[in-house]
Amino acid sequence: MSSIHRGRRLELPMRTALLLAGLLVAIAATPLPPVASACPFCGTVTQTLGEEIAGASAVVLAKIVPAEGGTAAVETAADGDAAAPPVQGKTRFHIDKVLKGEELLGDTEEIEVLFFGQPKPESTYLLLGIEGPSLDWGTPIVLTDEAVDYVSQLPGLPAKGGERLAFFQQYFEHSDPMLAQDAYDEFAKAPYAEVGELKDQMDHDQLVAWIQNNDVVSSRRRLYLTMLGICGSEADVPMLAEMIRSEDRETKSALDALIACYLTLNGNDGLPLVEELYLANPDAEYTDTYAAIMALRFHGQEQHAVDRERLLAAMRLMLNRPTLADLVIPDLARWEDWSVVDELVTLYKEADTESSWVRVPVIHYLRALQSKVDSDLKELAQVDPDAYKRANTFFPVKAAPPATTASASTTDASTPAAQTSDAQTTEPQTTDAQSADVGAAGDASNTSASSNEPSDSDAAVDTSAATTATTGAQRADEQTTAPAAAAPPAASDTAASPTREEPAAMSTESSDAAAAKVATTAPAERDGQSAPRGDKVATVGGVGLLALLPIAGLLLFGLFILLLVGNRRSGQHG
Repeated sequence: MSSIHRGRRLELPMRTALLLAGLLVAIAATPLPPVASACPFCGTVTQTLGEEIAGASAVVLAKIVPAEGGTAAVETAADGDAAAPPVQGKTRFHIDKVLKGEELLGDTEEIEVLFFGQPKPESTYLLLGIEGPSLDWGTPIVLTDEAVDYVSQLPGLPAKGGERLAFFQQYFEHSDPMLAQDAYDEFAKAPYAEVGELKDQMDHDQLVAWIQNNDVVSSRRRLYLTMLGICGSEADVPMLAEMIRSEDRETKSALDALIACYLTLNGNDGLPLVEELYLANPDAEYTDTYAAIMALRFHGQEQHAVDRERLLAAMRLMLNRPTLADLVIPDLARWEDWSVVDELVTLYKEADTESSWVRVPVIHYLRALQSKVDSDLKELAQVDPDAYKRANTFFPVKAAPPATTASASTTDASTPAAQTSDAQTTEPQTTDAQSADVGAAGDASNTSASSNEPSDSDAAVDTSAATTATTGAQRADEQTTAPAAAAPPAASDTAASPTREEPAAMSTESSDAAAAKVATTAPAERDGQSAPRGDKVATVGGVGLLALLPIAGLLLFGLFILLLVGNRRSGQHG
């Protein structure tokens, strides 16, 4: 068999494999709900010492056992130097204190542990063991005298709450880097409400000093700004406003937390400054604008210092900046601001190569609105079922047409294929419960991509949106065409690291799930009624298409296997 024939026979299964892989990626990329933390602006945190101790079976403080000559349990250097050479094997440790696992250790006084590095016979080490056939000890951690006291108190602390955090608060910016980092991690992982319990115990002046010190890393300054928002007052507002206006990147390296703290202490009166500098300003850098949006999002979810309507008005300013409008559309849907339907439909229609990624959030927004309408109508149907039935009988609302144009591209990639097919092969039902305005908005968005003269780039964007709406892959592909203002931040400010991928993945948490259900459910099923006599569901030989889909899927999978086996055999014979 020629190489040309082998290449042709590989073409179909390769495409099939890529299709299946894309489907798996779309399902796996479904976003998980975020976990609330004390510092929503802090960077990624590591496992704390408390968590390591909680996960271990045995925890001890121990010292290296000296050898007979009085040195460490290894031979002295050949040149007579008193410093012991690096150890590369098992070393004996004498247990000074058992913090956990006394029942497992019993009367054990010495243990052998793999140790690599320069031994410090006078130092105390922290050793954590995991129970198995025997206790398996991890890498010894050398401790300073203060760290020994710190670690010794961890097992006795409350599991959570303000009392636990009060202990770690005293180790902020400690001279021992390990303790300072561990204290920071404990706060970064604690719920915001628990940090609020510390309000009367916080050292306000010390927090301000750290915030104004550019030598303090930005991730920790974010935490201190979050805490200042709890214990601060209006007297701190001028200092914060001056930092927000600063042109020095180091001064406002924690801009997201800085703005959040400023709004917490200044309320609605603080929004004009943020709007002027970052939201309404088309020349504002992307990283600064993103930081401002993160601060507003924090107030919409965790804080109540700013009125919701005023907050939404600030968010809506971003719709005047099409290339960045997608950053706020999920928030408008999450907070049920349905006042911008017409604006979003216009954005969808007029999107170009620099703002095309706005289309997926717009579709999510309209689907979330449809879900809200259906939910309200179902509630009204329970109040007076007869009136609801009469309304649907005498005043039917036309359902959205079959997805043959842009509506096909609005189907979420994570929607099960069987449900989507069923919804698309069902003729419009007279019982479809949707408002006329929403229907008009949906039709407008569908029409936008099927205009008389669609551009090639628009068609490509719509096709991409159909398969990658929930994976963020579209945003990654389009990042190469992003404007210069949308460049990612400098590596020095990793805690706020906004990228043009992130907003696409930030679909509305509850709205997306409800919207997907609406989009894949026949109208009659959504209304809880059987289909009227005049309506028919497309069938093949009396069997519903939905019932045939699993069989078709198995046949396609079998075809894929046969083709793959055939390719392998042909490759061997070739």
